Formats: sequence, C-alpha cells, structure tokens
Amino acid sequence: MAEKIAKEMFQPAQVQEAEAEKISRPSLTFLQDSWIRVRKNKAALVSIIVLGIIVLMAIFGQYMSPNLGPNKSVNYQNTPYASLPPKVPGFDNLPFWNGKQNIGGTEVDVYKQKKC
Repeated sequence: MAEKIAKEMFQPAQVQEAEAEKISRPSLTFLQDSWIRVRKNKAALVSIIVLGIIVLMAIFGQYMSPNLGPNKSVNYQNTPYASLPPKVPGFDNLPFWNGKQNIGGTEVDVYKQKKC
C-alpha cells in the first residue's frame, strides 16, 4: 500500500499578488494562435494542403492542357471530338465508358468511325 504523507509536510505557497497576475509569456494575435492550433491538428493541416493544391490546379491547370499550344487558346474547341460518348482507357469493358453507341440497334464504336 502507498505511504501516508503527513499533513505537516504540506505548506501553502507564499505567492505575491503582483507575481500572480503577471503574464509569463507574450500574448499572441488571433492569426498566430489559430495557426498554432491548426498545426497541432493534423487532419486540418492535410485539408489545407489539399485545398491549396485544388486552388492551384484550378488556376494553372488550363495551361497544362495538351490542347494548348502556340496556335491555340483557352477558348479553342476541337470540333471533331464533339458529341462523342465517353471513352476511358482501362474501362473498355464497362458499358458506359467504352466509347460505343447504339445506332440502329447495333453497337458501333464511334471513335473508329470518326477516326479519332
């Protein structure tokens, strides 16, 4: 069992009132305090990084497009690819993303017809 400690060993601390009210560290602004709290919260920090990447891609993503070149602009439209069904490489077995369309009851690969 634990030792019993005598009450005589405990003495109240002698604290001066001026020392009790003294601020021991410098005060922080709202932004400094909030940044410290966000840095401690790992999920919030990851979310800020992901949102930053999304914002950067929204701003600069259009300039990374392969359709942009010396003779093309952001408003350029490649009209031979207009009105085609979606075709995603790797999802050729899925009925919606295979680039085929029912024309007259037969399934036709529209991309081969247009030679894209």
